[in-house]
Amino acid sequence: MQPMPKRVSVPGLCASAGAGHDLPFELALWLERALGAVGLRQRIGNGGPPERANEIRDAVLRALAQRFYPGVPVSTQAARIRARADAYAYVEWPRDRERTQIPARYRGTPEEYLWAAFRSGAPMPLPTRVLRRILIGMAEEA
Repeated sequence: MQPMPKRVSVPGLCASAGAGHDLPFELALWLERALGAVGLRQRIGNGGPPERANEIRDAVLRALAQRFYPGVPVSTQAARIRARADAYAYVEWPRDRERTQIPARYRGTPEEYLWAAFRSGAPMPLPTRVLRRILIGMAEEA
């Protein structure tokens, strides 16, 4: 039996849940580095819930692309993430939405990141065009 990975609580991951959620250490570390420790605290403390949720979702989706689809063109990454997110939305999310922690069966898989993206409270799944914009780091159009 493998030891449980270290988990880090991220306050404000889902404002609607009223409490922070645990993320796997690797994902929390990546999110902290991507936003910066100070930037993460400022964004969580100052941004409204929709903006915060979008930032978290976007960071998780970028981490998913970097971890599972490195060296692949952004358009291909977006198409693959869209296909996985659509399948996850219809098959897994209905029973996972009430969970407060990532199911153990998702550890080390793209679904781990999809769960975090869906759990952020931001709209998911997204159209391929929006995913491409997120993956290249452009802000979403309002």
